[in-house]
Amino acid sequence: MEKFCVPDIKRNVVKSCNLITKVIPLLLKPIINKIGNHAFNLIEENGKLYIYDATNLLFLKLNSTTEASILAGKGEFKLTPYSSYLLNDSNERAALNTLNTIDDFTSPYTSRDYIITSKNCEELFNKNNDLFKEYHCDIYNDITKVADSVENYKENKKKILKSIK
Repeated sequence: MEKFCVPDIKRNVVKSCNLITKVIPLLLKPIINKIGNHAFNLIEENGKLYIYDATNLLFLKLNSTTEASILAGKGEFKLTPYSSYLLNDSNERAALNTLNTIDDFTSPYTSRDYIITSKNCEELFNKNNDLFKEYHCDIYNDITKVADSVENYKENKKKILKSIK
């Protein structure tokens, strides 16, 4: 894949190197090829659809109901909208229904629009970085409590399931 425009945002990406995280995807590859393994956000704006990939910070233009390409660069993504029906509630299914009824895949944005918007957002973020840091400090304890409660829930669930067996 050739280079493409991605906002200059530092993110901490943790890569797992254990055997399980390498073997399981290989075993599941035939299934993953059919149903997909990544989530996108399908957005309708001004009567046109496009995709935002929050994980990779990319805007994608729809080429068809099953393919999208990077708006500001080279690269394509296979879309699996039908398997998405299994994972979404009725509100999200409405967007998928819209995707299946369109025949005009013109993006509401050009690559130039994306680049300009990304640069403007980066500037705003950098100007307000102190506010983001202060906000993070304010909510950190709450985030930790939520994460701990999720972890406790998982542990309690394991204990309950073991006691049932």
